[in-house]
Amino acid sequence: MNNRIAFVLAFCTLVGCNGSTDTFGPKPPRPVTTLKLTEGVSSVANFVAGSVKPWKSEDVGFEVSGRLLFVLKKGANIQGRSFQVLDANTGEAIDEVAAEGVEGSQPFTLLAEIDSTEYKIKKKSVEAQLEIARQEKENLKIQLKSTLPAKVAAAKSDFARAVTDFDRIEDLKRNGAVSNSEFDKAENVRLNREADVKTLTASIEQTEVELAAAESKIESAQQDLENAKRDLRNTKLYGSFSGQIAEVLVDRGGLVAAGSPVLTLQLNNPISVEIELSASESQRLRKQQNLPFRLRDGSVSKDNAFIFTMDAIADPTTRTFTMTLLIPNKLNRKEAPKSDSGLAVGRTEKIFPLQFDKILGIQNNAMANSATAKSAEPNGNFFIVENAIYEDEKTPFIYVVDEVKFGDLFPSRLTVTKQRVKKNKLQVSYLGQLVFESVSLLEPIFVDDDSLYISALEIEGRADSEVANQWTGSEVVLDSGPHWMLRPGDLVDIDISGASSRNGFFVPMDAIYNQTGNTFIFVEENGKARQIQVTRPPRKATSESELITGSLVQIESPELVDGLNLIVGGVHFLSDDQSVRVISSSNESSSTSKEME
Repeated sequence: MNNRIAFVLAFCTLVGCNGSTDTFGPKPPRPVTTLKLTEGVSSVANFVAGSVKPWKSEDVGFEVSGRLLFVLKKGANIQGRSFQVLDANTGEAIDEVAAEGVEGSQPFTLLAEIDSTEYKIKKKSVEAQLEIARQEKENLKIQLKSTLPAKVAAAKSDFARAVTDFDRIEDLKRNGAVSNSEFDKAENVRLNREADVKTLTASIEQTEVELAAAESKIESAQQDLENAKRDLRNTKLYGSFSGQIAEVLVDRGGLVAAGSPVLTLQLNNPISVEIELSASESQRLRKQQNLPFRLRDGSVSKDNAFIFTMDAIADPTTRTFTMTLLIPNKLNRKEAPKSDSGLAVGRTEKIFPLQFDKILGIQNNAMANSATAKSAEPNGNFFIVENAIYEDEKTPFIYVVDEVKFGDLFPSRLTVTKQRVKKNKLQVSYLGQLVFESVSLLEPIFVDDDSLYISALEIEGRADSEVANQWTGSEVVLDSGPHWMLRPGDLVDIDISGASSRNGFFVPMDAIYNQTGNTFIFVEENGKARQIQVTRPPRKATSESELITGSLVQIESPELVDGLNLIVGGVHFLSDDQSVRVISSSNESSSTSKEME
């Protein structure tokens, strides 16, 4: 026993002499994820995916037959006859071609055109027939006014003289002074003169009938002329509404029959969205005028989708009702970039290789069939797209791309240089889509066989040649042009909750910490977790969809301000003033990042 006590005392002595004990260092900061807390507008959301379709779509064709000379490309946006221009005096619709010259009317986009030679000849033939009918009418009018009345007057005078002669011969015959033959001759003359008067009188009536027939013939010829003009006008095809060409069904050079479709035109603004609803949801939304929606990238649109139609009969397979909504669609385009030099940056949708004419075989055919091309200067003879040739006070020029060659990948921004050219007064049309003009390069020459040039240059939103001619910049970006916000085939999320919106702070459920009947959140400040007590305002569900559990809840506290770094996830492991380390931070608004409960 004494030995054991001595051992314990010796051990304690040794430990005390050593002076070292095991200690634990401070806990490392806990890794957390934060979300920017912002005040916003949210509602009880119940999103349903909808399929985007064109509101109107039609196959467009010619009313006459012929060979197709021109047709717009697929995807082109066009201006159609969505509205009719009315005559201010009569209230009648003005012809679509004549309306182009009416003040305030927009020019219509030509969709396609067929060969009009046959219809021009027909129009001239009908015009000639109309002129002949008019001349015949004038001839008959002259006969009725002058010729026939004069003849009738002369015939009546001859008849009166014949009657006088006959009366005298008749008196002489009674006295036996003339023979029977002389009497018969005088009587025949009287009868002939009387017949002449009746004949000419009948001719007047006949001519009046012929004049009426001539007037009818003129009206018929005028109608034929209107038909010929309409047929000639119908060799050009316009859309009945503004939209986009979805499909091209006949290529240039093909024969088109009257009434056969040439292209498909779709109306993109407004655009329709179809969603499937249950019986209860369709009953609840029947009187709803509009619904909010969000795009597939998560952004919520400021506009609403307007309810257009609701199917009266459910689909027998799914037992759902199809609701069609209309959404205002927009053409979006990126803003033009800024140049460091302060000069405007050009934009273009098209860039061509300098050897494009040889690739298409244009130069060989033109050189073989044109004396003008054969006599052109041999120094750098090329066929350049017509709208790529500009002209200033010196000479014509094209914009060639520096450094980038045919086959290279294009950078985000190109630099261009003016290459002076001389026009050779020769143009070639390719498939009715592109017009090439022959040019010769002038010294100094900045191009080679692999060089590129741009066309359809746009400066500060203007694509006219006057602006491009005066442009002094050198930077150009490739731009695909405006795009529709929604396109047929896209998906859109429609909020069918019908709940009203409200302002406040909305946070994810995993940011809430409940303890002893109190509700807390944590925010990150200077590497520390600060605990804030919050309350959840009472909320009464106003519709069936509001009872669905979501992922955002509304909280209230006087300490809440915009910009706080809200800690989300694992908050039940945190304590007030605990050290934390942010491993992931999102600038997305807490009020719009997710759907709300």
